[in-house]
Amino acid sequence: MSFRLYESEGCHLCDGAKQLILQTGIPKQGCELVDIAFQQQLVDRFGDSIPVLEHTESGQHLHWPFNLSQLLFWLKQFEIS
Repeated sequence: MSFRLYESEGCHLCDGAKQLILQTGIPKQGCELVDIAFQQQLVDRFGDSIPVLEHTESGQHLHWPFNLSQLLFWLKQFEIS
């Protein structure tokens, strides 16, 4: 998987991020959904900023809020649209 989305169940912002992701090439690359609620370390790291999209190979993060244009611009560095 090339991407990981840090999220939490019942998070409406996370649902919005997932809808944006579906409009990109990310699903073809693979995107692991990680519910941070089950790992205190992830709650400490991302609790106030989910959803957070991570490019797993580079470790780069895109923090919410982002729109489709910002997401596509961020993805260009990985040659994904």
